[in-house]
Amino acid sequence: MFASRILRKRLQPLVLRSKYQSPYYLRWSSTCVLPDKAKTIEKFDFKHYTHTIQDINKSIDSFIDHEITLNGWLDGAPRKISKNLVFVHFRDFNGDLVQVVCKDDTISQALRSMKPEDSISITGKVGVKKAKNADAEKSWELVTSHLEVLNIANVKVTQLDSLNC
Repeated sequence: MFASRILRKRLQPLVLRSKYQSPYYLRWSSTCVLPDKAKTIEKFDFKHYTHTIQDINKSIDSFIDHEITLNGWLDGAPRKISKNLVFVHFRDFNGDLVQVVCKDDTISQALRSMKPEDSISITGKVGVKKAKNADAEKSWELVTSHLEVLNIANVKVTQLDSLNC
């Protein structure tokens, strides 16, 4: 709360009031450099999700061969099957999982270089996932056509596991 007040004050010309005349405030506010506004706005300009995984799970048949956009995180390291074929588990903000299949060379190279917990926006067509046996419930996978990296994870997964609260 105190930091947000300082940042708000930082955006205005620095005028000292009796409340903020401490040496700590003067030192901190004079060295605080905010990032470039254009770069910050550009970072948050990404395609909004069209559906959630839960929406598609409720009515899979109506979404087959429709293009959708999902925003979320990689739920593990991508698995390289061949030069142009990569599989990865994708988790949205509800915690639901779906398998993503990448057959495009440029997108598969980008996916292979990513780490677990990287935040991405992924667009593709909903396809029927091949079942291992005939009795299995109908499931789906997303075949990618566009990938946008929203944020790179800077914490290792093993460090995240130790934060279980």
